[in-house]
Amino acid sequence: MQPSIVGGETAPDGDWPWVVAIIQNNGGSAFWSQFCAGTLIAPDWVLTAAHCTYYVSGAPIDAQALAVVAGRQQLTAEQGEQLAVEAIVRHPLYNGAQADYDVALLKLAQSSTQPVIKMVSPDDLALEAADTPATVVGWGRTGEKARMDNLQQVEVPLVSKETCTAAYQSLGYGITDRMICAGLAEGGKDACSGDSGGPLMVERTSAENPDATEWLEVGIVSWGRGCALPDSYGVYTRVSEIYNWVQEQTGLTPDDDNGGTVILPDPDAPPPDEDGEGPKGQSNYSLFLPVAAR
Repeated sequence: MQPSIVGGETAPDGDWPWVVAIIQNNGGSAFWSQFCAGTLIAPDWVLTAAHCTYYVSGAPIDAQALAVVAGRQQLTAEQGEQLAVEAIVRHPLYNGAQADYDVALLKLAQSSTQPVIKMVSPDDLALEAADTPATVVGWGRTGEKARMDNLQQVEVPLVSKETCTAAYQSLGYGITDRMICAGLAEGGKDACSGDSGGPLMVERTSAENPDATEWLEVGIVSWGRGCALPDSYGVYTRVSEIYNWVQEQTGLTPDDDNGGTVILPDPDAPPPDEDGEGPKGQSNYSLFLPVAAR
């Protein structure tokens, strides 16, 4: 097991209120059952990675098996709220073998009281320029067994598609238009195992208040080669490319024909894996090395 957020630091309490922990809904503690992250993009919608909604076997995780914890920087603390997941909407073009369209939405059973984050839209492409500073956060792991109790953060620059493609072409992995990369050529700073689904964020002057700044989600933690290795950038789902799909889904109910895969709770479904680890937040493409889901 690789480290979690590498080269970063503990996030100040309250700095990222839209970031949620995705956990097993099995009555256990958030600390032991967290396996992915996501962001509130609306009070009742969480944006995350599609591979977070599958077991390692490749079987889909049912909505009733998941919950999200919002408003809690420290997983063992008591503040914040735990919300059940009503439905899972996966992108219909998600390809686990190529990690393409690695995005899913969790429809919450009730609205969160926490703030939401804006997404980078197709009109905001200047925010995706190479060398733009970005921040990635997550709970992840450190060492083989240790888990992170406090939310971690690290700043990494965005990387051009050309640079990222060159880094991965020798391994036979393509960087599609639905992917955006970030990191340092020398390594040392990165997201890693357990951070999947969390946000890569950029800061800009607020559209509502020119004297203030605001954060936008530019990427979703998806995959990479190892963690923080030289010439092995973190690969994220490019939010601007799936922005319109997300907008369409969040305007629909789970019963509508939205073109994605909606999984409603099954009262007869078995509980999630009780192996001490829970859902791994990994799809089929993460089962072979050297490239794996986060």
